[in-house]
Amino acid sequence: MQLETEKRFDLYRRIIVVFGVAALVYAVRVFPTSRIDMRFLLLTVITILVSSRVSVRIPRINANVTVSDTFIFLMMLLYGGQAGMLLAATEGLFAGIRISKRPLTVMFNSAMMVCSTFFMAVIVRFFFGSFVEFRAHDWSFLTAAIGTMALAMYAANTILSSIGVSLKEHQSLWLAWRNNYLWLSITYIVGAAVAGVLAGTIDRAGLSVFIIVTPIVAIVYFTYQRYLDDVRATAAQAEQAERARAEAAERHVEELNVHIAEQKRISAELEKSKEHFRHAAFHDALTGLPNRAMFSDLLVGEISANSSSEFAVLFLDLDGFKNINDCLGTPMATSCLFHWRND
Repeated sequence: MQLETEKRFDLYRRIIVVFGVAALVYAVRVFPTSRIDMRFLLLTVITILVSSRVSVRIPRINANVTVSDTFIFLMMLLYGGQAGMLLAATEGLFAGIRISKRPLTVMFNSAMMVCSTFFMAVIVRFFFGSFVEFRAHDWSFLTAAIGTMALAMYAANTILSSIGVSLKEHQSLWLAWRNNYLWLSITYIVGAAVAGVLAGTIDRAGLSVFIIVTPIVAIVYFTYQRYLDDVRATAAQAEQAERARAEAAERHVEELNVHIAEQKRISAELEKSKEHFRHAAFHDALTGLPNRAMFSDLLVGEISANSSSEFAVLFLDLDGFKNINDCLGTPMATSCLFHWRND
């Protein structure tokens, strides 16, 4: 079963690699190399060296805001959809190398980024036209276009990832998407919004503003990371204290259970001893027959219950029993008593 699952998952990854290579070949053939300038190379280098390593954890949900999404969106706004696909392929390739040494895993990571970017580029171009012309329109048009970019990229990337998870974990596609990728939309929305602001700023002030803003963003980023580290440390301490209290409560419950069990055992022993002494008090030790004390107790009870009526007491005597006891001894006399009791 496990082998069959791995085969299906590898087949899916190979299919994505094939589509990714096809989309990448299309981007290479269509994108004009004359548009490659220093800004293009700088964005590419920054994306490879910095962006995929920098992520901001979103508290309370399973999501990270990564700078790589921002740079891919920014590249598309500045140079078009094909440039974004090339950058996505490059970033996915280097990110895949950092997380795995398997060639199929590396190629799948890059191909999935290319396929997602290609799908997003087709959708956005169909509704809004060329990427590089977005900034010529008003803010309402730009907001709608950037929002569509974010949601289309989010849908493509998370659906492709969810299919892989569903094949590998034997889950339904909806369950895999809901459990792992439902809250990731904020990653793409924030990334697209930042890219839109940077694109407009670069057009007005040039690339120098990007270089100036970078250290400011870095300071804010590391300050926020330090804040999150402190929050995580405090949460870890609170969790440890809560775990200690839970363990102490559990030990206390176990001790109470042991004490209650011991009390039950003692009560049972006392009840058993009580019955034993009661039986010993009202029965003969040798024969086990009711003795004079029980006879007296029963007689008093009968007299109290029937004080207004007549009753009789039957007395039975064994003839010659004293001779047996004197001549043959106590053991024979006891044996005779057992015999007569059973009869």
